[in-house]
Amino acid sequence: MNFSIEKDWVTGSGLRAVVVIHPAGHRCGYVGVPANNKHHSKGYDDVPADVHGGLTYAGGEADYPAPSAGLWWLGYDCAHLGDANDPELMQGEYKELHDKGMFRHHFTDDMVKSLDYCVRECELLAGQLSENKGMKYRKKPVVIEATQWFKMGDHPQVVEATMSGMPIFWIETLEGGHIVTPGDYIITGVKGEHYPCKPDIFELTYEPAEETA
Repeated sequence: MNFSIEKDWVTGSGLRAVVVIHPAGHRCGYVGVPANNKHHSKGYDDVPADVHGGLTYAGGEADYPAPSAGLWWLGYDCAHLGDANDPELMQGEYKELHDKGMFRHHFTDDMVKSLDYCVRECELLAGQLSENKGMKYRKKPVVIEATQWFKMGDHPQVVEATMSGMPIFWIETLEGGHIVTPGDYIITGVKGEHYPCKPDIFELTYEPAEETA
C-alpha cells in the first residue's frame, strides 16, 4: 500500500516522529522510541497513552512508517468516528471509489485532521513516551474572551454555509472549518484565533474572570 511521509522530525522531547498520509485520505502519526526505552517492543495495548483515538499501532521490524534503525514505533490514526477523509489526499483504489461516489460518507460534524493537528498530537505522545521528563510544568492561567452563540449576528466569525445540500453554520479555525450549533461558545484564543466549544465542556473548563456589572 502506498503510504507517503508528510513530515519527519525530532520532537521537543527528543524522539523522532513522522506523519504519514494513508491512501484512503487520512493521516496517521507515529513516534519512535529507542531500544533502551521502557516502551520498546511493547504492544500498543500495553502502553498507556492519551492521544487521538488511542494507540492503534506498534512495530519496528519493517520500514514502516519510515526507515529506521532499532526504533520501535507507536502510533495513532485519524480514521475514527468524528474523523473525515480528505479526497485531495486519496490515492489509488480509494480515489477511484470516491470519484465513482462509492466511498463511505461522513457525518456532517466529521473533520479532516490537519497536518498541524497531527504534529501536535505526536508532540504530546512523544512527551508521554519520553523518559527524560525533566521538570514538571503547570499550565498558565489564561483569560479568554467567549461569546455564546445562538443565531446569526451573535458572532461575526460564524457564517452560513451548506454541506451535502443542508444549511449549516460554520466557523474557520486554525485546524480548519467547524460546524457551530446554537448554544456553542465561540472562544477567542490568546493569538486572536477563534474556535467553538460545546457548552458542557465550556462550563467545566472556564469560569468568569470578573464580575459583570
